Amino acid sequence: MRKAAVLAGAALLALSSVAEAQYVMLARRAIGRVEQMSQQSQHVECSQSRP
Repeated sequence: MRKAAVLAGAALLALSSVAEAQYVMLARRAIGRVEQMSQQSQHVECSQSRP
């Protein structure tokens, strides 16, 4: 019984680590997209300000 509880706890811990890693990847992708859009916006502003 105790062995089953330990195995269940280890399985839940492993699953939570996978879920956390997915959120980290999603956050990094979102940050990258925001940076990309920001750079594109700055590029457009610079090219429009030239005479």
